[in-house]
Amino acid sequence: MQRALGAKNKLVFIDGSIPIPAIDDLKRQSWERCNHLPRSWILNPVTESFAQTIVFNDTALSVWEDLKERFA
Repeated sequence: MQRALGAKNKLVFIDGSIPIPAIDDLKRQSWERCNHLPRSWILNPVTESFAQTIVFNDTALSVWEDLKERFA
């Protein structure tokens, strides 16, 4: 998964190196759109029972950390 995210230049969304812009920041909408991609890529391969517990996480980073905590 890390390789796939790195290839698409989205690894920064799960390693915490890109900060979440403030709500009133003009870059926030672009960040949201870019965050949705890795979030959905992470959710797609997990079983439905796991997906139901992590689907409400707002960021790809929080989804990643949740799964890492469960399986580490």
